[in-house]
Amino acid sequence: MEYHTSYLDRQFGDGRVGPSSVLVLGGPADLSEVACHADPTLPCAGIFLFGEVSAEELRAACDALPDPAVPIADFGHNHGVRHDFEAEVPDKATIEAARRHFAPIMHRLQEIPFRALREERAELLILRLAYSRNCSIAGCFAPSLPTVVQYRLLGSDTPKRAELERLAFLDLLRRRHFIRTHACNRCGSHRLLAFEACHACGSSDLVDEAIVHHYRCGCQEPEASFLYGITLVCPKCRRQLQHFGVDYDKPGMIVHCRGCGAQSQDPDPRFICLDCEAAMGGHQALPSDWYHYDLTDAGVLALRNGHLPRSTDHSGLTDRQCTRSMREFQLLAAAGLRNANKFSRPFTLARLTPVDFGSLAGEPGAGRRDWALQQAGATMAAALSETEFVAVGHDALLVGLPETGAAEAKALLDQARAAMHANSTHDLEFTLSVCGGNEAARLLSQY
Repeated sequence: MEYHTSYLDRQFGDGRVGPSSVLVLGGPADLSEVACHADPTLPCAGIFLFGEVSAEELRAACDALPDPAVPIADFGHNHGVRHDFEAEVPDKATIEAARRHFAPIMHRLQEIPFRALREERAELLILRLAYSRNCSIAGCFAPSLPTVVQYRLLGSDTPKRAELERLAFLDLLRRRHFIRTHACNRCGSHRLLAFEACHACGSSDLVDEAIVHHYRCGCQEPEASFLYGITLVCPKCRRQLQHFGVDYDKPGMIVHCRGCGAQSQDPDPRFICLDCEAAMGGHQALPSDWYHYDLTDAGVLALRNGHLPRSTDHSGLTDRQCTRSMREFQLLAAAGLRNANKFSRPFTLARLTPVDFGSLAGEPGAGRRDWALQQAGATMAAALSETEFVAVGHDALLVGLPETGAAEAKALLDQARAAMHANSTHDLEFTLSVCGGNEAARLLSQY
């Protein structure tokens, strides 16, 4: 997509502080080329970092911003802080380059205005960064950090692993394996140095030696035991070995410890922690798997809704009126299908697809389409019994009905649709399709 000058001119403003101005950290806000301010509580179209700005300072500023995902330009050579653009000095050319780099990011941010409960702000920021930058949350190596892995998109000195895993559990992010690391069993650091150690004394002062086999007497010892000056003499029968392949051969290698003299074919793998200097066996280090993360459709829906699945920000709704997350729905529906096949019991899945859903796209308000679908889902969940379960997909409502045949399910859902229209705040009409057996399994596989 091309972002022309008319769009870019709306960024960085016309000299007045406001939503199109730039927040400046680490230096004076006196650029003549753009409208600047130094108050992180004000809306802005980006952040400029001048001078040294720590990760903690940037995190505090973003926490105060109305939208913490705005793009960041680093002109201060800051290490380990999140940024989208960097340059040596803030002059006319680099500022123009920065705002052209900002343009697609700001365009995607404006598609979904930021809304979040305070306790969900950190997780929704992660989703928002992945959406607005249109990329994966990719892991990379960071040898200077105790974790040795970081996510540059998040830019923090800590990798926010707990938040990422929670979002993956909710099916808002999809994991792809990156690397397995091992952690110190004393301090938890992943900065471990691997080495081979003597099985007897633990020393790393090891040397590989060839094994010499004397054909005549059968003696088989490390080559050092045969050396006599520059010749080989058998330590058992004292005969001199002259011809390889005639008098002797070398069938393999052995590891010799110069500390205690012990020998072994396979030395022990061990680790030493570069932070606390603790030494441990390979089996004592704590393994840890790291992943790349991709934003899912459910993650985009959570952004549009402004809350994570099963949040209780629907004012006045009870637990019974809450919809299921897509992950919960898939697990419940899969279990229902298994039981239906195993015990020959009825189980029905239904999809309610909005009619003329696209007409809501042009209406004012943040996430109007998704808000309407979410409200419809909550109303549907309230109209059904506790045994049925409802989830909100990206384009439809999904309903699972255990112990219910297709005809009975259609009758129940027709009644629920009537209740929805009677109490409607969303003005949506729905078409209904119900299916069981293999058709239900195919429907579930689409989500």
